Amino acid sequence: MFFKRTLTKAFLVGGVFLLLASGCKSRFEKILGSKDPDYMYRQATYYYNLAKEKGTPRYYENARLLLEDLRAAYTGTSKIEEVYYYLAYCYFGLGDLEQARFYFKSFTETFQDSQYTEDCYYMMAFCYYKDSPIYSLDQSSTLKAIEQFQLYLTLYPNSAKVDECNRFIDELRAKLERKSFENAKIFYTIGYYPAAIISLKNSLRQYPDSDYREDIEFMILKSNYLYARNSIPSKKEERFNNTMMAYQSFIEQYPESKYAKEVKEIEEESRQALESLNAVTAHIPASQ
Repeated sequence: MFFKRTLTKAFLVGGVFLLLASGCKSRFEKILGSKDPDYMYRQATYYYNLAKEKGTPRYYENARLLLEDLRAAYTGTSKIEEVYYYLAYCYFGLGDLEQARFYFKSFTETFQDSQYTEDCYYMMAFCYYKDSPIYSLDQSSTLKAIEQFQLYLTLYPNSAKVDECNRFIDELRAKLERKSFENAKIFYTIGYYPAAIISLKNSLRQYPDSDYREDIEFMILKSNYLYARNSIPSKKEERFNNTMMAYQSFIEQYPESKYAKEVKEIEEESRQALESLNAVTAHIPASQ
């Protein structure tokens, strides 16, 4: 008997919790199922503002569901602009950068004269910026972010966000420079010096003002030297001459380089190698 009463109480308590839970859920479901778009819109903006205030994804999701339903109801009306605008920010707040970009882009294409158009251009670029990964990964989003920030600056040269955009562009370019430098450096690290020379020079052509320029120039010099030193005798003279040219280029740019000691050693050893090669050549009889 006691067991039966206990079991009945448990079912009652469980039923109350289920009822309360279903009641909470049904309130939003009633809003979502409403036939009054204006009421749904007021509720959507309520959840949206609540999400912005509290940073709670659940409220962004509530707002998103309502706004998605309102797209059809408000198509052709003045409120459709705000529906798209808030919807884009809901996806951004939910961390869905791909969908956020889609809606910000759709907004700029559909509502070109809106008060929100400038912000949507900026946010489209910012979504790509947020999606830009560490330098070692694929940099497609980084390139798109730079492109979109540049577009924004072209369209809105007097924007209050000009300095911020330029700062983001510099940060993104630095990431591309780092990737280019590290990729070129791989050949140098593994001792594949012909490829190292080519890839390091390409990196400099791509980013002539790179923060890694001195390091790259030094690696070009040292790659030439090590390539010459390890060459077959018939190729040594040509490659040590290339080393001396790389040395002259380096020392003109960086007379007080952090690599000064090693650079001087490379120059002395290359000069001695050339002198030895010339001495050997001088003793070889000319062909008849």
